[in-house]
Amino acid sequence: KLFGGGYLAWLGFGLLKHAFDKQTALAEQSSTDHLHHKRSKPFRTALTISLLNPKAILFFISFFIQFVDPSYDQPLVSFFILGCLVQIVSQIYLASVISIAVYTRRRLNQGHWFGRLGKALAGSAFVSYGLKMALTS
Repeated sequence: KLFGGGYLAWLGFGLLKHAFDKQTALAEQSSTDHLHHKRSKPFRTALTISLLNPKAILFFISFFIQFVDPSYDQPLVSFFILGCLVQIVSQIYLASVISIAVYTRRRLNQGHWFGRLGKALAGSAFVSYGLKMALTS
């Protein structure tokens, strides 16, 4: 418990130091400006993870069974339509999450006060949680 609290406090102090160090913020901004990623690699990785996730497969099977009429001549068509609807809703949701994440990343990488404030708040939370963990019996 003492080691865990000390580790959290150490992480928090590192974030606080990082948040108030202007040289580090400028170095981070210049180091991330030249990064370019292949657009297809994250998609392929996410697709592979999703297709191999047994929890998702079991969820869809148990969820879809409730909505498919077994007396229907072609129950696979019902499964296919439900699967397409779920994928459309999922794509809309994930596209909005990605858009918000890209916007937030751009704001954080610009070296403005927003990114430093986030690091300072996270560092303060880590230090306070670490101290609380280390000092409680």
